[in-house]
Amino acid sequence: MWLLLVKIRTALIRLGVLRLRIGRFDLNSFLFGIGFRLAPPFDRDITVPLKTGQLISVPAGHSAGRVYATGTYEREVTALFISLVRQGMTVVDLGAHLGYYTLIASALVGSMGRVYAFEPDPHYYDLLLRNMEANGCNNVTAVPKAISNQI
Repeated sequence: MWLLLVKIRTALIRLGVLRLRIGRFDLNSFLFGIGFRLAPPFDRDITVPLKTGQLISVPAGHSAGRVYATGTYEREVTALFISLVRQGMTVVDLGAHLGYYTLIASALVGSMGRVYAFEPDPHYYDLLLRNMEANGCNNVTAVPKAISNQI
């Protein structure tokens, strides 16, 4: 049931329908809330394979754990990212979080490229470092800072 909701939400995103708001009603938030209730976050840490062959560890209780596990996390953005990043490039990941795009970029740029991953939250910075180490990301420099003092 939860996977069906994810597929419906993805189809609505493609159609641009999730931008629908009627007063205080927001279709995207509504569908996300239903999915969250039907399939709450995992109660244990999970390890998820990425399209580039690496593994990302997602901590128990992480709200996006199920979308990582089902391969539906930012599917279109991920496909675009993979199509644009090439060997030898330099990639900057601002707000690296767990390192999803950092890991993908690390594999794509190869040993001749560089990735700079910025993550100011100490908890997520630690998880980012663990994911980098587990995947042997020697071409990544992690920085425990934000890039601005404003939102």
